[in-house]
Amino acid sequence: MKEKKLLVSVNNISRSYGKIPAIENITFDIHRGEVLGLLGPNGAGKSTAMQIISGVISANSGSVNICGSDIQDFPKLAKKNIGFLSEQLPLYNDLTIDEYLFYTAKLRGIKKIDIELNFNTNKLSRSNPLLNNDLYFETEQGKVLAKIIDSSNCFNINSLVLRNKKNYIENKKSIEAFRKLMRMHSVDNNLIEEMIDQVIDWIDIDSEPRAFGLEDYYYTGPLHSPQEYTGKRLFFSVNELKSLPSFRKASWQLVKSNICTKNNTELALNINTLDLDDSLLLSSFYPNMSITDAENIIDSIGQDGVENIDELKLLFPSIDLNLPYGLVGFSSTNFDLLTKVSQDNFYASSTSKIVYGNSKNSYIISRTYNGI
Repeated sequence: MKEKKLLVSVNNISRSYGKIPAIENITFDIHRGEVLGLLGPNGAGKSTAMQIISGVISANSGSVNICGSDIQDFPKLAKKNIGFLSEQLPLYNDLTIDEYLFYTAKLRGIKKIDIELNFNTNKLSRSNPLLNNDLYFETEQGKVLAKIIDSSNCFNINSLVLRNKKNYIENKKSIEAFRKLMRMHSVDNNLIEEMIDQVIDWIDIDSEPRAFGLEDYYYTGPLHSPQEYTGKRLFFSVNELKSLPSFRKASWQLVKSNICTKNNTELALNINTLDLDDSLLLSSFYPNMSITDAENIIDSIGQDGVENIDELKLLFPSIDLNLPYGLVGFSSTNFDLLTKVSQDNFYASSTSKIVYGNSKNSYIISRTYNGI
């Protein structure tokens, strides 16, 4: 008779809480097809044993082997073979109803992005189901509607700098793109130079002001006393630009509509998800591209998009698509998850910024709520 595969091997595990032993020298094996239950009164150590076996806590002594992998030495390999439902889920007990619904929507949104981009990272167009099939579900607690949008198509203000070993320095290509974008919006040249220098001074680590910059900015933030400071870091939020005098001179609607912050210094867009409102942004990426050319490209690409730069050049042979100021891509790794929750007469919304990382997993970098 063929011997059944050994799935779980528990060898002399012990665990104490202070001087009180919870379990002592437990040993057993589980083979494929077997079912094992732990029986005993409250305090006998059943939960402690299960948590050690599943890798939630460590044993003081002994070992646990799951499908050939030690739970302590190779936890990721071991846990791939474990399904574990805790006796209690304190996370959910700590959440309000709307927080629970938002949390559920975020998990589903992240999963949806991961499934799509793990399958195809080369192209994301306006017709992609990821951007068109909204998430909708109902629970006893309420209704949830969530939409994923490509958030890559904006001017990343952090791209005005590059990081070297000691400091942030100016990124000349991105600066030229910013100048062109602002000029197309009829912003005065002197104000543009102030905006550039003050952004760089705010981010860089040194205390030497640029020609149109400052190294001290008067700022009053939420729950903070007025103070003079520079960030010496990248901007986390567009709202932080309000601390710069030059941006307070400009139209705030213009700033919000065109500028964003990303957790890097990259200037990039996804040409496949641009719409006609983004024609100035696309034009700003190329030294010699007119607004009319940008509108023609966006309108002609259509819902299905293009695969690569070679295909784009074949479609528009008369337009110079060489040497862009930033990365003109055909997919995206930056998304916004827009979620609306309703329960009886209560409504709330949230925006979660999601990044698809190099590890092929998505993660949330920021959240804002309205109505909670």
